[in-house]
Amino acid sequence: MAEDSRIYELWLLCAMHRRETAPFVDAALARLGATHAEMEQAAERHRELTATFQGRLSAELELLSGARIEGSRTEHGNLVVDRHRFASWPEFEFEVEYDPAGHGWFPERAEFVRAPGSATPAGPPVPWAWSRDETLARYEVLREIDHWYPYHSFAVRDGEGEYLFVSFSCGLLQEVAPLEVLDGEPIERPRNGGAPSGGS
Repeated sequence: MAEDSRIYELWLLCAMHRRETAPFVDAALARLGATHAEMEQAAERHRELTATFQGRLSAELELLSGARIEGSRTEHGNLVVDRHRFASWPEFEFEVEYDPAGHGWFPERAEFVRAPGSATPAGPPVPWAWSRDETLARYEVLREIDHWYPYHSFAVRDGEGEYLFVSFSCGLLQEVAPLEVLDGEPIERPRNGGAPSGGS
């Protein structure tokens, strides 16, 4: 089970691996004693195990079982919430909300939340140190830009009136960057890395 949770943790790292987060991912891999090749192999193994819609939820839960915090399960109506701990994110816990009867192909929710006893850092939001809810509470949210699991991004405005792009993976902040402005409106970044599109 510990090996299964290692696969899941390395998959999470692979999902977060991009130019902006490379130093964080590299540091996490070093702490785990893992290589980029092992991370990519784990991501491929995760894809194989979760390839079918019908068995995806059970496969996800099996991979997560070794990281589950004992006694952390809570119930929300007909759903349950399990909390998990990963060495790469000691200030956070990974919450997974799902139907224990097996209805549905995906968890209802799977995201990082601040761990009990861990405080939101002082200063402006920085990647891997702030959750989505903590970050969005700090800014004026103008609109959602993209949302496809595990990614989520928004156009926001800070207290100085600067337009910013903020992106998240599994509810954890990944990037904060300025947005260009055209005719007083921020120009959105598309998720595919192509040319920006004008704001609506």
